[in-house]
Amino acid sequence: MGSIGPQNGIEGENLDVLIIGAGFTGCYLLPKLRNLGFKTKIVESGSYFGGVWYWSRYPGARVDSPYPYYSLSLPEVYKDWEYKELFPPWHELQRYFAHVDKTLGLSKDAIFNSRVTSATFNEDENTWTVECHNGKLFKTRFLVAGIGFAAKEYVPQWKGMDKCKARIVHSSHWPADLDIKGKKLAVIGNGATGVQLIQECADQASELTAFIRTPNICLPMQQKPLISSEQKAQKQSFPELYQRRLTTVGGLEFTAQTRAHADFTPEEREELLERLWKKGGFAPFAASFNDTLTSPTANDTVYQFWLKKTRARVPDKAKAAIVAPSVAPHPFGAKRPSLEQDYYEKISRPNVSVVSVKETPITEFSQDGIVTADGKVHKFDIIALATGYDAITGSYKNIDIRGLGRRELNSKWKSGTRTYLGMATQGFPNLFFTYGPQSPGPYVNGPSCTEPQCDWIADVLSKLRDQCLSRIDPDENAERQWSETVNAISKATLIHEVKSWWTGANIPGKPMEALGYLGGLPNYLKALKDSLENDLQGFKVS
Repeated sequence: MGSIGPQNGIEGENLDVLIIGAGFTGCYLLPKLRNLGFKTKIVESGSYFGGVWYWSRYPGARVDSPYPYYSLSLPEVYKDWEYKELFPPWHELQRYFAHVDKTLGLSKDAIFNSRVTSATFNEDENTWTVECHNGKLFKTRFLVAGIGFAAKEYVPQWKGMDKCKARIVHSSHWPADLDIKGKKLAVIGNGATGVQLIQECADQASELTAFIRTPNICLPMQQKPLISSEQKAQKQSFPELYQRRLTTVGGLEFTAQTRAHADFTPEEREELLERLWKKGGFAPFAASFNDTLTSPTANDTVYQFWLKKTRARVPDKAKAAIVAPSVAPHPFGAKRPSLEQDYYEKISRPNVSVVSVKETPITEFSQDGIVTADGKVHKFDIIALATGYDAITGSYKNIDIRGLGRRELNSKWKSGTRTYLGMATQGFPNLFFTYGPQSPGPYVNGPSCTEPQCDWIADVLSKLRDQCLSRIDPDENAERQWSETVNAISKATLIHEVKSWWTGANIPGKPMEALGYLGGLPNYLKALKDSLENDLQGFKVS
């Protein structure tokens, strides 16, 4: 497959592959495809690499997967790289992406400050025409959407927001000049962003009020500084480590126990959970009993252990009742747990107030701040919206994607998401996703998922080129079966009925469904391999 020439009089770049997004997908897939001889470019709405870490600059923002797992497995990248902390903050991640760019020479094939607004498939030519907000045009044989699952922020619309004199900011677009020192700050939302904002801002703001609907069941991050000499020594084992991360359910170092809750004595359960608690990170969730997400009894055991640990850190009984309720607000792990360092100590500060939005919902905004259902007016200088995203599928709503017969992707997915292997969707040929809907993306470490997906895309494109084929589109039956599998696995867990961004229930009017594949990374990678090695089984090619 060579480069394509000008078509239909449209001026613009003519490519073999266009990658939307300059995060991990773009940084990994671009050099891989270039080396295979495909004319490839990245188009990115931001002004540099980083993906979500280009935009996530709010106070306290940091990744919740540890180094070296949350990194590319390329030796040329990691051999000269060192982080300062096990869980790096946003500015360190931006420094990392600059290193990746310099090492791999990515910028020469990246177009920044160009937000893709539309992508239309040309059935006669088997190409995509892609247009950006600034008028840039691309013609490409294949289109890869590496846009992540947190590209469309969700901003609830309360009455009076337009008249409020407080500065209202969403965490995804945090102003660089915003100074919270000595200010009255509201934080609405208690997902990972809300937790990190509260943790970082509590000792800077004169007053901080956390508006919490559902408390976050936070786990101890167990952050630690990284020593240069230790990092250098550890790199000898990186090849094995990066292979091993593909064999665990979540793409990290640990996986669930082989035994169920009932197979442990009470003493053994306590010992296991205590050990996992000290290890930190997602270990208490991901490495506990193998039926934690399917057995209510097992699940409650883990929650009660968490409750005991957490209540000891929140002496104020009123605050504890909200942030660590005696009855679990939902099954443990059925919403994505967040990692914290001293969140519960910060919540306990005298200048921090906690408002239960379930008991006293926000009814409107006033000129001075926020009004709750009890009639109280909460006055603020700054209101931070940590209200999350239209996750996973919402990222695609920012682009007018039209496939066969000019059918809109948003229209196809309006009543429910359908993909094959979480990599493509029928009726939209030559379009691939990474870290997207019905893949393991929402439940696993990012690079552990995106790298093998990118490898698979590169193998598929090479196979098509070798066979002089120009179109690939999922078979409708294969897509239906995959979507049924995704939902069936979800229904077998305690996650399925819980309202969260994992199921789309955080967005009004969005169908509640399984948006991610819960079968684990190894099973998913086997499905990709089986399709590739069996003549692209599940796809129609021509």
